[in-house]
Amino acid sequence: MDKVLSVQNSNGDYFLPGGGIENGEYDIDCLRREMLEETGFKITVDSYIGNAMKYFKSIKGEPLLNNAYFYLVKLLNKVQQPIEDDHYTSWIDLDNAEQLLIHEHHYWAIKEALRK
Repeated sequence: MDKVLSVQNSNGDYFLPGGGIENGEYDIDCLRREMLEETGFKITVDSYIGNAMKYFKSIKGEPLLNNAYFYLVKLLNKVQQPIEDDHYTSWIDLDNAEQLLIHEHHYWAIKEALRK
C-alpha cells in the first residue's frame, strides 16, 4: 500500500472517508454509507484498526469530540458519483499523508493499518 483514498473538501482539507453515526446505525453500516456518499465506492470491511478520539472546535467555535472507529476496507466498485458537492475523492501518497490530513488521528489510523 503506497497510497490511501482520501476526501478533499472545497477548503483544501484532506481527511479519510467517514462520518457521523445516525440513530440506530452501527459503525460498520455508517462506514459503508459514508464511503458510498463521499466516494461513490461500495466496500467490504477487511479488519478493525482501532478507535481514536480528538477534541476540536467547530466552525462556530464550539468544542466537539470526534470519537472515530477506523477500519481497513477493500474497494469493490464505483457505483455512483459522490453526493456531497464540496467533496472530491483523492489518492494521496503515504509519504505525504501526515502533512496533508487535517486530523492527526486519521494519520494514526494509517500507521496502525501499516503495522498489521
